[in-house]
Amino acid sequence: MKIKAFDGTFVKKNGDERNMRFVKMDDLSDSFKITTLKGGAQRKLSPDFEVVWDLDAKGYRTYNWSTSKIVESFEIDENELLV
Repeated sequence: MKIKAFDGTFVKKNGDERNMRFVKMDDLSDSFKITTLKGGAQRKLSPDFEVVWDLDAKGYRTYNWSTSKIVESFEIDENELLV
């Protein structure tokens, strides 16, 4: 199944730019989330931050939309998320 992914660049708290290829949580299947999410406390995020699946790090990260500079979308096959 094809899902929507993004290639984005944002400015981190320390001023460095960070490029990330990611998939939004809402676009991940429930079965994928069940196999990759760990239990524990859910942390509070500022409104401009979003938890996403980082395609390169193969893990959950936060994306800062308030300092986002470039965002392009593309499609990826969900079977490629953990490869």
